[in-house]
Amino acid sequence: MAAEQRARVPGLLEQGRLDRAVRVIERADAQCPSSAGETWAALVTALAELRRGDEARKVADAIDASAGATPATRVAAQHARKLIAEEEGKTFDDKAKEAMRRAYSAATTAWEGKEYEAARTGFLEAWSLYRPNGRALWSAGLVTKETGDAAGAQRLFDRALVELEEVAGKKVVPYLPIGSLDGTLAVAWSRDRRWLAIATGTFVSIRDQALNLQETAQLAGHTDTVASLAFSPDGKTLASGSIDNTVRLWDLATEVEIRALEGHKDDVRSVAFSPDGKTLASSSMDQTVRLWNVATGVQLHALEGHKSLIDSVAFSPDGRTLASGSWDHTVRLWNVATGAETRALKGHLRAVTSVAFSPDGKALASGSWDDTVRLWNVASGTEKRKLEGHTENVRSVAFSPDGKTLASSSDDQTAWLWNVATGAQVRQLEGLTKPVDSFAFSPDGKTLAASSMDRTVRLWHVATGAEMHKLEAQTEPFRSFASSPDGKTLASVSEGNTLRLWHVATGEMRRLEGHTSDVKSIAFSPGGKILASGSFDHTVRLWNVATGAEMRKLEGHTRPVITVAFSPDGKTLASGSWDETVRLWRVATGAEMRKLEGHDGWVRSVAFSPDGRTLASGAEDRAVRLWSTATGRENRKLEAHTRSVAAVAFSPDGQTLASGSADETVRLWSTATGREKRKLKGHTGDVTTIAFSPDGTTLASGSTDQTVRLWTIATGAQMSRLEGHTGAVTAVAFSPHGKALASSSEDGFIRFWAAGAPLIFLRAVSHRDASYAYTPGLAPLIELLGPEADAAIGIPVCRAGTLNFPFDLCRERFEVRGLLARVLAGDPSYAVP
Repeated sequence: MAAEQRARVPGLLEQGRLDRAVRVIERADAQCPSSAGETWAALVTALAELRRGDEARKVADAIDASAGATPATRVAAQHARKLIAEEEGKTFDDKAKEAMRRAYSAATTAWEGKEYEAARTGFLEAWSLYRPNGRALWSAGLVTKETGDAAGAQRLFDRALVELEEVAGKKVVPYLPIGSLDGTLAVAWSRDRRWLAIATGTFVSIRDQALNLQETAQLAGHTDTVASLAFSPDGKTLASGSIDNTVRLWDLATEVEIRALEGHKDDVRSVAFSPDGKTLASSSMDQTVRLWNVATGVQLHALEGHKSLIDSVAFSPDGRTLASGSWDHTVRLWNVATGAETRALKGHLRAVTSVAFSPDGKALASGSWDDTVRLWNVASGTEKRKLEGHTENVRSVAFSPDGKTLASSSDDQTAWLWNVATGAQVRQLEGLTKPVDSFAFSPDGKTLAASSMDRTVRLWHVATGAEMHKLEAQTEPFRSFASSPDGKTLASVSEGNTLRLWHVATGEMRRLEGHTSDVKSIAFSPGGKILASGSFDHTVRLWNVATGAEMRKLEGHTRPVITVAFSPDGKTLASGSWDETVRLWRVATGAEMRKLEGHDGWVRSVAFSPDGRTLASGAEDRAVRLWSTATGRENRKLEAHTRSVAAVAFSPDGQTLASGSADETVRLWSTATGREKRKLKGHTGDVTTIAFSPDGTTLASGSTDQTVRLWTIATGAQMSRLEGHTGAVTAVAFSPHGKALASSSEDGFIRFWAAGAPLIFLRAVSHRDASYAYTPGLAPLIELLGPEADAAIGIPVCRAGTLNFPFDLCRERFEVRGLLARVLAGDPSYAVP
């Protein structure tokens, strides 16, 4: 084994993979210390080039002390000592730092002009002028990669890693973004324009302008949707308001929650910092505005007077006045020092949803469900101008930093820029397909960011109205998931009509296309050669798993098909539909064999008994029905659930039937008598999916409460509660040996579990034939999958402390080919990239 590892080293060095070459040598040395001398020359050379001086010197000492070291090895040790000594003798002052900055700036200009050789030389000159300087080495690596010199680029990335870790005092680790933009209700820019914060569900996503708005942090702590965001004036703190009734303050340097501000009795709708950053205002559905001391978290005032929920708050530029807009149709002005109401601005005919002060503090803008934007004179409280043009509710307003332009958005799916002086519409912003929830001008006023209900964040060029950038969900939610009987192939359903197949052993991934509307359910045939899918296009389709080709289209249902299942012999397929029927199909020909009628509501789940003689179906009518597959007759109706039955499954021995329901319970039934054997309670949301373990001793259930639970069949006791998903769990499936469990969720993850702990995660890249798998932990190992795997490269970020870099920087250290297959097979070698 050690000999095989050492044989890899020359090739790794030729490819510029210094870091990996060192790790391979160290692994070989641990396996066979007596043969360490064979790779001493390579090791000491690589360590010296990486500027890992203490380690290089230690190897050189071992070489000098060894009687068996070859002349070439001794020369390598001498060269390494010389390089390290030269490096340690250098010192750098502020003058050198300024020279470095000039060289770096010139190199950046050359790079932008696509003068790659000049740029590379310039970045390396910047490094020579002042170091450690990992950023200069990283930039040189990127430029070198542009020239096609992959080996040279890798050498520079590996060197950059060492210097960045030295400066940060922390190891570089990969960071995996949320990827989703579900529930995006708010955006905010930091004053220096470096950071864009996006509220996405219960998280806050922090995007780095220097990395093309790539996500570099997730702030997690809220227990319900985040509705509002605000940066402190110094950019060090972020405030977030949530439907969980709290406001939270975050330290952006450490990405840690500073404190939760509690006091509101209902959803927090808006937050705003005072201009000096010492006070925070929050508004709520509890009809109050609260003022908080940012340093201590103490509530200073509760402002009462509105007669309905308060959607928006804003401080005047001098910090003395606070404005609030409410569903009681008014805008109110408050004295910040005393908490007293100073004026009520009346004129809107419906709810006021947004307020904003002009930069000079003389004007206030308000947007309303009466389809208008109004401008008010702050000093007198009189209406200056009514801006009309929107045809539905106005959701958001924002002034540009120079006060000359006002932006507004509406439920009419438009966003407008207005001339504040004249009230004229200047231009409409392009690209919207759904309303905008929140606006934020960049500090320089050149860019406008907006979060939209279409799950995007868009950036527009204010001068032209042209769309500059559209941030979309990088990953897709999983609506359904299935594993082939041998566990070698995985299938998933994402948003829309996208089906994916993963071949675990090879990492190959394929999209299956043919459905014309959303796919709701999938199932493998017992032999694993055929995949069936049911869709909102009213059809069932059969696919060849080996080739991905569509084999057959089964038509007959008159409404969406939301559940499918194969008989144990694979000859029959059952499908359930919103048309309240179950249909049986002959797989070989696609002919409809039988239509089973009796349910009084959508059929949501079907399952065959292990002997294939009985079919169970669960439906919106709260009943489970058992049918004879031979005759199509209903044999038994099982009633006990109080809400819709979403899932049914037979135990492997066929003696027990499990059913999961929107009534938050799982029930176990005797198939012989039809009597309820046991009710499993614990979920706090709809039970959406269930599965028996291969040995029949355990049942897994998934729910909209975002948990997976494991139950002991013999006693009904809950064995485990698996937490980690942040969306409804849509499917669960045991591995063939029963030792691992997979769960899919609307949060975009397929999670694999073993012994109650997360094993590995799988995510799909939106709109591409690509996905990635990664292990849990602070330093995850990653595998990029699919024919367009490189599309996933832009998702992970390499982090050294608070410094962020593209995945290229640390890809060599953390990417593992065959990771998914090795983890699921229980092969521990995956732990060593």
